[in-house]
Amino acid sequence: MTNTFPIREPGPRLEGVLFAVQNQCSFTLSNELKGLEVKSIPLDHVVRKAALAAHADGYQAALLWLWQCEEPTSGIGDLLGKVLGFFIHLLDKVNNWHSKVKSDHSTIVRDAYCLRDSISTFTRTRMEKRKLGNTDLELPVVGFGASSLGQEFRQVRLDEALESVHVALDLGMNFIDTSPFYGRGMSEVMLGIALRDVPRESYSLCTKLGRYSLEHFDFSARRVEESIHVSCHRMGTDHLDIILCHDIEFVPMQQIVDETIPAMLKAKEQGKVRYIGISGYPQKIFKTIIDQIGIDCVLSYNQYTLQNTRFADETVPYLKEKGVGAMNAGPFSARLLTNAPLPEWLKEPQEVKDAARAAAKLCEDNGVDIAQVALQFSIANPDMTTAISGSANPNNIRKWADWAAKPIAGSLLKEVLAIFEPVKNLGHKEGLEENN
Repeated sequence: MTNTFPIREPGPRLEGVLFAVQNQCSFTLSNELKGLEVKSIPLDHVVRKAALAAHADGYQAALLWLWQCEEPTSGIGDLLGKVLGFFIHLLDKVNNWHSKVKSDHSTIVRDAYCLRDSISTFTRTRMEKRKLGNTDLELPVVGFGASSLGQEFRQVRLDEALESVHVALDLGMNFIDTSPFYGRGMSEVMLGIALRDVPRESYSLCTKLGRYSLEHFDFSARRVEESIHVSCHRMGTDHLDIILCHDIEFVPMQQIVDETIPAMLKAKEQGKVRYIGISGYPQKIFKTIIDQIGIDCVLSYNQYTLQNTRFADETVPYLKEKGVGAMNAGPFSARLLTNAPLPEWLKEPQEVKDAARAAAKLCEDNGVDIAQVALQFSIANPDMTTAISGSANPNNIRKWADWAAKPIAGSLLKEVLAIFEPVKNLGHKEGLEENN
């Protein structure tokens, strides 16, 4: 068979891996594995059919079948990747495994990794990408937000943090957004570890400067240079694709125009960063800055969602006129548009929270997670280059990739938007009064 895909050469026993997938319809982890027990994990019939093809004709036949099969193909590559990922986890952790698998342990692990990398090539090409303003960056419609790696919302284990990065990259979310504020440097350090063996040209990296804790802001020219240097060191890179001023609404705007951005432009001229921009919550800040000095892109958070579309309504037309790229973060609006308990620090008015619970119940009654509708709504607007979503839970990230590949349910979306209509665009103030 002629190989028409950019797939790495397999190990000699890859057929054995897929044959094991075909036969192995359930696994049980040992009780010693931190008390975790996984029972009766069924394998999708599509994977079993692919396994049969691989056993007969080799791994290329299996991938070709997955690529061209008449079954609904959305999420198929990810599904096979999950199965093989589970193989790797199982074989790495458990000594006594099912007697039907008679192949050599190390060979299967090597070949499973090989196939996972091949699947990653496919999934990277399948996630839609959009051009960022007048830059030469093309970003995936779902970007990976690394704030959770800094334990901003809960304690995370090292293994799940690193796996989250790798799963995101495997599924095509190869735009990574972080900040020295997230975990007070922890997020950047975690990324430096996770990305150590990942080719630098295979992902785009964005970090921020100016905000270093809840109360500590420093947008001085000297700190711009220091911050870029420290961030690059933590993440093991010699350049950043994007650097943003972080939450500029907390300081006087004129310092950003007169001191901060000129220092960032100097770093851009030196090749330390490729593109520069600003981030924040109030919509007023974007026009205030861009009217006075040129930047490449902006990041707005929690203001292009099912409930709040002020970013698109008030700012994006102006950005398009100026050739400035628009990035949207927080499609779930700080858990507001999920089924998770709302955090105590959520600042939205009570009537907004009540509407969100009602919308979540409507979605649940229709067999859909409101988070799915929220993400699909955010990425449906072609003016939004990317919707940055953050988690240190690999399973959440897999869900996002699956949701992004599915069409949005138009009738359900219409009902959800109707629930939010009475509280549409209600938000809160952030930062200095003068910047709201």
